[in-house]
Amino acid sequence: MYMSGNLQDAYRSILSSDPTAYRTIFQHLLSPTPAPILIHCTAGKDRTGVICALILLIAGVEEELIAREYALTTTGLETMREVILQYLMKDKNSMRGSGRERAENMLSSNAETMLQFIKIVNEEYGGVKEYLSKVLGFTQEEIEEIRMHVVSEEEPLEGLLRKL
Repeated sequence: MYMSGNLQDAYRSILSSDPTAYRTIFQHLLSPTPAPILIHCTAGKDRTGVICALILLIAGVEEELIAREYALTTTGLETMREVILQYLMKDKNSMRGSGRERAENMLSSNAETMLQFIKIVNEEYGGVKEYLSKVLGFTQEEIEEIRMHVVSEEEPLEGLLRKL
């Protein structure tokens, strides 16, 4: 599905097929002092993009900003793009003989795809809080606690990046 270019169906499937991994991640974020976590997948944009979008939605980040951040994956992969494409095209099982176009689809990440995913969450689940409640089994109190663990009430450090 990822390589077909129909990422909306792929992302819909990610949400519904086996929510155990996502529940585990949110359960970790619910712990009183959650340790840092590393989230990744093959290309770092599909399953990773979905869970990161869910976390950012819980944190109250604007949908457009989440979509723009997701699209940065294209920039992040750019220096290794050709190497990754060649690697993917060698894997006949995942490519199923379809070559470069499917590999390109696997590496594409545009903001519109993420906006469509967020639309799926909102329209099919009633929003991220309802997804966590209905699909992952968290109570409203637990969802609020997760939100509090991923949001800082401190003021951002203005100009920090400019100083580095």
